[in-house]
Amino acid sequence: QLVRKSVFLLDEKFNLKIDKLTKFIKQNPSEQFIIFGFTSSLWTHLIQKMQTNKIKLSKNKGILIHGGGWKKLSDLKVDNSLFKKNVFDVSGINNVINYYGMVEQTGSIFLECSMGYLHTSNFSDIIIRRNDFSTCNFNEIGLVQLISLLPTSYPGHNIISEDLGEIIGIDDCKCGNFGKYFVIHGRAERAEIRGCSDTVE
Repeated sequence: QLVRKSVFLLDEKFNLKIDKLTKFIKQNPSEQFIIFGFTSSLWTHLIQKMQTNKIKLSKNKGILIHGGGWKKLSDLKVDNSLFKKNVFDVSGINNVINYYGMVEQTGSIFLECSMGYLHTSNFSDIIIRRNDFSTCNFNEIGLVQLISLLPTSYPGHNIISEDLGEIIGIDDCKCGNFGKYFVIHGRAERAEIRGCSDTVE
């Protein structure tokens, strides 16, 4: 069990219930807590609403974990560093962790490390391929191929996506974590527009 208690900060109409968060922080100033959500939903329904209502929380021990929905934010010129800055400015949360994964492939969840890179696990791998499907070298951008040991009930263990990525290295990231570490550069040009698990308008 990851947490002792959970609460939704949005009601059924996506109105922000920020009072629940502020009350928790005031009552538990030294406690860790986790906010989890889709990147674009957190931006629209948490960060921007806090900014609009001029709500600013003091620095705390919160952790914000987010992923998905970057396609919506790219149109707004919001990148990972700007997202983190705005999160800290309004919520006081400095520990912001992006993750990358596909709902089509169970097990391929790659968490961002303290150096800003995504890492493979013991159960997953990533290969970057050129347009002719040959394997890219390190620091070469190409199509992302995701491999996972976990899917067994459907052919989801090996998927080539339409995302562009770049492997930086393996087992020598300055964060101390092992495995391949990489960055995602977004969708390939002319890729078909697809949804993900973040489908709320």
